[in-house]
Amino acid sequence: MLSVLRWIAAYGRAHWPLAAGVGAMAILSTVLGLVPPWLIRYGVDNMIMADDIGGLIPLAALMIGAVLCQSAAEFFKRCLAESTAQNIIHDIRTALYRHMNRLSFTFYDKSRTGDLLARVTTDADSLHQFLSSGSVYIVSNLMTIFGVLAVAFLWDIRLALLFVILLPLMFHAIRTYAVQVRPMFARARSSFARLTSMVRDSLAGIETVKLFGQEKQDQSRFEKENRHYVEVNVKAARISAFWMPYVHFVLGAGTALVLWYGGRLVIGGEMSVGTLVGFT
Repeated sequence: MLSVLRWIAAYGRAHWPLAAGVGAMAILSTVLGLVPPWLIRYGVDNMIMADDIGGLIPLAALMIGAVLCQSAAEFFKRCLAESTAQNIIHDIRTALYRHMNRLSFTFYDKSRTGDLLARVTTDADSLHQFLSSGSVYIVSNLMTIFGVLAVAFLWDIRLALLFVILLPLMFHAIRTYAVQVRPMFARARSSFARLTSMVRDSLAGIETVKLFGQEKQDQSRFEKENRHYVEVNVKAARISAFWMPYVHFVLGAGTALVLWYGGRLVIGGEMSVGTLVGFT
């Protein structure tokens, strides 16, 4: 995995200004995303609890401004990420095609056309999805986790520790999901390559197939490979269907723990209502 990331980074160096812009927008978006809880905490403790209705108007305006600025940062982050990904994939496709033109006849005799097409099309598109969205979300979410942890420990160590206790469960779910799904998607890509190669070879030799009356055999081979492709994708979907609700359950359980323990602290006078609401 690290070798792949280093390989991608080598192509990304030529487009570092765009990548730096993505990083800057990600940081700005993360920071702005932490502003609303601060404003909610302040508003509940200093305005709602004090019956200061007039103070809620500028507070609401500040929150709208923060959300608008975060939305703008997200917009530029996505645009820059897409530009970065497209430029990198362009360079990779160009290098790949150039390399394929230099390969020998022996290589092409041993290779399936569908596999080669998949490298230039499907695999490149998967890499594009990772660069344009996957990697950006990973970095943004990691920054958000560390930002939330910093704010949580600043507000109340006891509730922050509840959050920390839940993190291993989250990472366990994500890691297990990745370990189980990755081989399934690798099999799906391989099956799709075989399917593509079969269709291409069949269409290229359709006259021969019809001349020798091989339509039924050709159809049978296609249906078998097509069914295998469906089964692999359904298995991957089943794994996703199990682990994604698990993650949502952990998040829901965390919210319940915060409300239970934080509510006890509020009732006991050890925490303000605004802190509990903002923390939630």
